[in-house]
Amino acid sequence: MFNQSIQQYIGIISAVVGLSASIPYVPSIIKGETKPNRVSWGIWTALGFVLALSYQGIGAESTSWLAWVFFINPLIVFSLSFKYGVGGWERLDKICLTGVVFAVCLWFFSPSWSLGVSIAVDLFALIPTLYKTWHKPKEENMMGWLIITIASVINLFAIDSFQLGIVIYPIYAVVSCGSIVFVIFWKK
Repeated sequence: MFNQSIQQYIGIISAVVGLSASIPYVPSIIKGETKPNRVSWGIWTALGFVLALSYQGIGAESTSWLAWVFFINPLIVFSLSFKYGVGGWERLDKICLTGVVFAVCLWFFSPSWSLGVSIAVDLFALIPTLYKTWHKPKEENMMGWLIITIASVINLFAIDSFQLGIVIYPIYAVVSCGSIVFVIFWKK
């Protein structure tokens, strides 16, 4: 599609756009307009770290910048969720946390298997936020989710190798972030 250096720049642009999602999201949390689900964001923080390591471990280069944003942004939101968030430890939350621990252990043996498990666990961690957003769409920040979805779409153009492991994560990011945008838009 593009040459390697252009894809690196696109990956970096994607990461910068992704980081900017915190600009509308963080103030909306502090104002009490957005109420992050503690468990989802805690799991996304841990998974973001494992996913970024796993993703780089399988050889992702240009697209890995945004993977690190998917650790940094959740870490910020998770930190704020203790004071401003909602949620507890439901059965699904415990299953997701077990999956995170499994993905971390698996990373030592196989980054590609760890990536697959991490994406599956991330999907389960998305469920509490989708559920909360469906019932209380005003408690999520549309602009923050829209920006990270746009960053994920941009990241598709940074794909530098069409191997399944390298392609699947950027596609999943578009679908997962886009699903939150869809629910907020649909319910508002």
